[in-house]
Amino acid sequence: MDTLEPIVVGYGIKREDQPKTVLIIKEGSVVDAKVYEGEELDWDIRCSEDNWKHYMVKGMGMSQLASGYAMGWLKFIKGDYFSMIKNPRMIGPFIKSFELMSK
Repeated sequence: MDTLEPIVVGYGIKREDQPKTVLIIKEGSVVDAKVYEGEELDWDIRCSEDNWKHYMVKGMGMSQLASGYAMGWLKFIKGDYFSMIKNPRMIGPFIKSFELMSK
C-alpha cells in the first residue's frame, strides 16, 4: 500500500480570508486538530457560520456532505471534493471530524 503525506485541511467561514481551524490527517487518521496558524493547506473548506453550527450539532454523514456540496452550502476553496470522496483514507477522517464536532 502506498503511503500518503500528511494532509492539512482548513475549515473556515465563507468570505473570510483565512480558515479558523485545521485538521491534519496522516494515513487515514487525524493526528492533530488546532487553530489555523498559517499552515500550507491541501484543502480549504468553507461554510456559513450557521451551516457550521448545524454540522457541529447534527454531525455530517455522506448524504449531508453530498447535499451540502451540491447545494453550495459547503465550498471547497482548495482541494477536490470528488478526489476526497473516492479515497477512504481521506473521506473517513473527514466524516469522523464532523462526528467529533457534534459531541
